[in-house]
Amino acid sequence: MVLSVGVGPIGAHAAPATPRDPAGPSITRVVTLLTGDVVRLTTLADGRQAAAVDPGGPGGRYGYQLTTRDGDTYVIPNEAVPYVLDGRVDEALFNVTDLVAAGFDDASRSTLPLLLGHGPGAGATALRATAGLTLRTELASIDASAVTAEKAGVRRVWELVTRTGLASGVTKVWLDRKMRAALSDNISAIGAPAVWASGYDGSGVTVAVLDTGYDPKHPDLAGRVAGAADFTGEGSTVDSHGHGTHVAATLAGTGAASAGARRGVAPGARLLVGRVLDGAGTGELSWAIAGMEWAVAQGARVVNISIGGGPSDGTDPVSAAVDSLTKSSGTLFVIAAGNSGPDEGTVETPGAATTALTVGAVSNTGDLASFSSRGPRLGDGAVKPEITAPGVNIVSARATGTGVGELVDASYTSMSGTSMATPHVAGAAALLAQQHPDWRSGELKAALVGSARPVDATHPTATGTGMVDVAAAVRSTVQAGPASIGFGHVEWTGKRRQPLSTQVSYRNTGRTPVTLDLTVAARAPGTPPAALGVSPSRLTIPAGGRADATVRLDPDATKGGTYTGQVVATGGGGTTRVPVGFIVDGPTFSVTVSALARDGRAPGSFSQAQLWNLDTGELQRGIIGTEPATLRVPAGRYAVMVFVFTVDAADWAREATLLGLPQVEINGDRTLRFDARQARPLKVVTPQDAQPRNVTMAWQRTLGQQSIITGFGFNPQVTTRYSAAPTAPVTLGTFEFSAHVDLAEPQLTVDGINPRPVEGAALLDGRLRTDLVDAGDGTPAELARAGARGKVVLVRGVDGEDAGDKIQAAAEAGAKLVLLRSDADTFFTIGTSSRALPAYTLEHADARQLLDRLRGGRRVTLDLTGVPDSPYTYQLLLAAQRSIPADLTYDTRRMSLATVEAEFHDAGAGGRAADTRYAITPTALAAYSAYHEVPTPFRRTDYLNTDTAGGQVTWRHEAAVDLSGWSARGTMTNVGRTYRGGERVREVWFPAIVRPAVPATGADLAYGAPVNRANDAIRVAIPHYADGSASTYGWPAYSSDEVQLSLRRNGVPVGATTLPNLQVTVPPDAATYALHMSVRRTADWWATSTATESTWTFRSARPAPGVTDVLPLLQLDYMLGTDLRNTVAAQRRYPLVVRSGYQPGVRGRGPITVRMEISYDDGKHWTRVDGHGFSGVQVFMMPAAPQGAAFASIRATATDAHGNRLDQTIQRAWKVGRG
Repeated sequence: MVLSVGVGPIGAHAAPATPRDPAGPSITRVVTLLTGDVVRLTTLADGRQAAAVDPGGPGGRYGYQLTTRDGDTYVIPNEAVPYVLDGRVDEALFNVTDLVAAGFDDASRSTLPLLLGHGPGAGATALRATAGLTLRTELASIDASAVTAEKAGVRRVWELVTRTGLASGVTKVWLDRKMRAALSDNISAIGAPAVWASGYDGSGVTVAVLDTGYDPKHPDLAGRVAGAADFTGEGSTVDSHGHGTHVAATLAGTGAASAGARRGVAPGARLLVGRVLDGAGTGELSWAIAGMEWAVAQGARVVNISIGGGPSDGTDPVSAAVDSLTKSSGTLFVIAAGNSGPDEGTVETPGAATTALTVGAVSNTGDLASFSSRGPRLGDGAVKPEITAPGVNIVSARATGTGVGELVDASYTSMSGTSMATPHVAGAAALLAQQHPDWRSGELKAALVGSARPVDATHPTATGTGMVDVAAAVRSTVQAGPASIGFGHVEWTGKRRQPLSTQVSYRNTGRTPVTLDLTVAARAPGTPPAALGVSPSRLTIPAGGRADATVRLDPDATKGGTYTGQVVATGGGGTTRVPVGFIVDGPTFSVTVSALARDGRAPGSFSQAQLWNLDTGELQRGIIGTEPATLRVPAGRYAVMVFVFTVDAADWAREATLLGLPQVEINGDRTLRFDARQARPLKVVTPQDAQPRNVTMAWQRTLGQQSIITGFGFNPQVTTRYSAAPTAPVTLGTFEFSAHVDLAEPQLTVDGINPRPVEGAALLDGRLRTDLVDAGDGTPAELARAGARGKVVLVRGVDGEDAGDKIQAAAEAGAKLVLLRSDADTFFTIGTSSRALPAYTLEHADARQLLDRLRGGRRVTLDLTGVPDSPYTYQLLLAAQRSIPADLTYDTRRMSLATVEAEFHDAGAGGRAADTRYAITPTALAAYSAYHEVPTPFRRTDYLNTDTAGGQVTWRHEAAVDLSGWSARGTMTNVGRTYRGGERVREVWFPAIVRPAVPATGADLAYGAPVNRANDAIRVAIPHYADGSASTYGWPAYSSDEVQLSLRRNGVPVGATTLPNLQVTVPPDAATYALHMSVRRTADWWATSTATESTWTFRSARPAPGVTDVLPLLQLDYMLGTDLRNTVAAQRRYPLVVRSGYQPGVRGRGPITVRMEISYDDGKHWTRVDGHGFSGVQVFMMPAAPQGAAFASIRATATDAHGNRLDQTIQRAWKVGRG
């Protein structure tokens, strides 16, 4: 069984608009987590996601916590939750959305890059000795090691860092995340020509650019680079992306390719280049840190970093490295703020570092760029970015052979982003460093920030003090320090908070005294100015002297909020600004949450309190056990929900309960006590015997623009009972309780009890009536004394053991079946390496019952029924609106159900596949599902509820041929749909004929489904494996498939890829296009439709403005009667039905002519087959297969009167037999 929970937006985020059609295209990716658990992430067209977790992995027995924040889905095994909550393990290691997006999925790589923090000099020796772990580099600046873990053995790494590592040297584990290029008359705008005229061009100053490398042959950089190094492991510093060349030339290019017109800011500087991003413009954290350490060692005074790795509070590894290296070397790191705007709090690492000079982007005229990341910094409200520079439509050097940006000519390209703004400031720092050879990082930063020109006053958190003005910086004789000030996060204490103060020091480097008038002001949105003052208000500084002013904050006279402002010093013919930022808490209160479990004792395992602020969307969590969870929150309206786990003596969660207050006002300290004994059991009544295969419970809350859904997925073999306590209806916003319950026939029933299969053991198939005997520990002697032959033997097991020897001994003694029991009244796990007999484990109470019946030598006869694979399932999405109801009994006999007859064909090697269904309602923000093994070939009847309190249910079914190895191979998905009560539907999985075709899903035009043209972009996303009617479809399995997708225009290639989708920019005028897709699958688990060749020919021109043309691609549907092994009895003629038409979204057109050929020798010889029919449906009577033939291949050609054409060949389309 595979436990799975799909999550749509779980966690706090803005409430979505009306959802797009969830039945659009979907793709599944497989991710191995640090714990060794495997997650399969499916993303739907409307952005909602389904995450299927294999509980055969280490964390399956404990269950999983599931959440989505800001569109990212997190799957955290419960055993990892404490490490994540206390910050010892990076939560990014469980962000499966980001892991897939960054290329850390299992199809993309078999390793997981990590950063392991440890004490100075510690860790390396132990790490080298750890199996499956490769030490890549030591990062002395942050006392960490960059390592690579083999996913096949990653569980050993988890045990190292949790069971031993965090107690003996390894202090923290981070994902070595991907960073990316911060990409989305500028030189004159920052005053550089005036500085050049003063004799400063950066000469003698070493500057480093850490980016994608550089083009050594570009005229603007030829001979300019004094040293280069690669940190990507690819062994080259040549720029194959284009970003690094553009940045380096903006900073220090000569402009030779433009006769000097496009020179960089500091064309005389000594340039170093560190390649820390690969050809795709991405790189790992450790690459950036290693590059930074190298640049400092090479003597760089200024380091330009135009890359980002996501919003940060400045404590991440790369930001920490910036601060450490700045302190030790005096090097100034000039870093892009990132392109995550326009939201506030989006400044990215490493720009979040305290000592970094962080740069936002504006136009040449000072208008803030919409993409530029905004401050303040997360956590403490510090001012970030401190400065801005031109970053919109910046023309600079184009690396040879690259196409990034908007090409200007062969030598130059135009790009936008904070990446482009950053080298303007780094170049300005180089000019200033030439003027002041003795200045260190703090002085350079303060001079640039203090002299910046104010811009765009409407965005104070995004622009710092304004646009860099290097001419003013060089001219100024007054410098302030530090470059920015802050008071951090001033927390509420409930007592009088003392005023806070900090000093600003002013230096006069001029030859005459200067008098400065000082003012300070800071505001938070919607509040009066902060109680902030500066004294003295006037300073007179002698020539060459210094003077200090004190900035003072009274937090208790300041309303709660996040404040941004400036200390402004005016005098001496200029103005010097020091930005200031901080957070002052308003009143906060302690909320203490305690609970009792269903047995009246303290809850155990991973019980958790969740407090969600209805107005801000902030979620806080705390673990509840023998001690309560205490959380501090501001006054406001909350949902307080609690998941309580009732545990056995070994802390296994045997029952899960949801309790809470969906709507509660917090305006003072509160103690909230919950009692799981007040909860009502969740029960499902079915007409056939059924027990859970998967259960999830969740709560959902919305108010205005805020929404959240969060829940737990459970392993029903461990957690066998579920309950929830009734709540009062909410009066604000919405509340929904939901449970996804997946039930099937028990695998073994015996006298009213349901034993669990032993992992790896054989299963009983059919009925068995025989006597039960107690065989003690299952030794051969005990089995003989018990008279085991022909009997069911009851054997004592030990938690965690391999019971193979006991099962083998029982088989040799002639027993029929083994029931394993434990002396302890706890859940216990047993596996086996022997399949000699069916074997199952018993709950302690069930075992005691059987032993009692045997007491005194009484004869006990058992009637057993074994069902290895259930012939039916009940898949139910249960929901209640506004409150948790008092009655949680659901009777399927009174529900509106649809019946789906599912056929799972043998796609190749036989054996076991797997499938999952997940459900989406109009009101739900989540989709829940369960992956379970299913044999092939097999028929199964599924009963689905058609609606809930949240509205009509859209069901989506997904199946995978093979789940072994590192990917869900041969995955196919059906077109999501709703059902009517009483409706019966047939589904076929892994049929004989599959080929590239566009299914009738909801459109995702930006992705290319259906294939379309917008302006001059042709966008293609055609599923490679669609069944004959395109009602189920799949994408490539990278481990076994070869794909070539290409586009020609009037016979000339214009684009090609081996990826599933393609986007190509083409000329506007009308032309004939040929789209070709070649797909080959070589896996032993896939026997039919092993290779396809499809070419679509069509005409296209630029559509009208604002119009997207769905292109007239022809499409053929194939319908063929086969058995469950995809075989046709071909000793005589048989029909192939072909329906002709166009991809979904094309209107009109036709009529269509179809020509068909067949081959029984893998395409060596072809036979023309005539068809008959009308209205786009034709029947082709296929000739009988010759003796010895094993497969049939077909070749079809479809044409219409408009010149559209499809040529499609399907190799080994089906098997042939003799009947």
